[in-house]
Amino acid sequence: MNEISKEKSELRKQLRERVAALTTGERDQADGKVVEFIQARPEWRAARTVMLFVPLADEINILPLLNAAIHHHKTLVLPRFNPLKRLYEPAIVSNFGEQLTAGSYGVSEPTSDCTLCPVNRLDVTVVPGLGFDREGRRLGRGKGFYDRLLADASGLLWGVGHDVQLMDQLPVEPHDVVLNCIVTPTRWVDVRPARG
Repeated sequence: MNEISKEKSELRKQLRERVAALTTGERDQADGKVVEFIQARPEWRAARTVMLFVPLADEINILPLLNAAIHHHKTLVLPRFNPLKRLYEPAIVSNFGEQLTAGSYGVSEPTSDCTLCPVNRLDVTVVPGLGFDREGRRLGRGKGFYDRLLADASGLLWGVGHDVQLMDQLPVEPHDVVLNCIVTPTRWVDVRPARG
């Protein structure tokens, strides 16, 4: 393990502790504010194809965005793990009740019959993380799945997290994807223009 990997590992531990220290009320309020921020953005309203995620317990709950995307007739895309390739792929979902299943790593994901969506069709992608910084860097869970998934993505990449997950600077490696902005309950941090 190199020095940057060690530093990232220690940061993951610290950031998990910060999120775990939040009360249920603080988390609920944060979830609502982040969803509200995103829904108010003209880029979100104009987006036709959006990739979101089904949140884990320690992630911002963006389930209302998934419902809003379907309600407003956007093409909703969620990551689905391909065990043969050992990576996540974007798959289109139109019905949660019938098209979500328990997937790898405890994450709900699209069923195998959901059609794949090319990443260059994405207008907005909302990304979870353990930590973020003001330069658009993201600290994930350490497996590099989102970095590989988003390496060739077009459109906007928005990281979502709690205020306690926003840091001044994170360690970076060449494969780390940089996001366009970071959204917390109290901040919208623009970083760079969209790709593609």
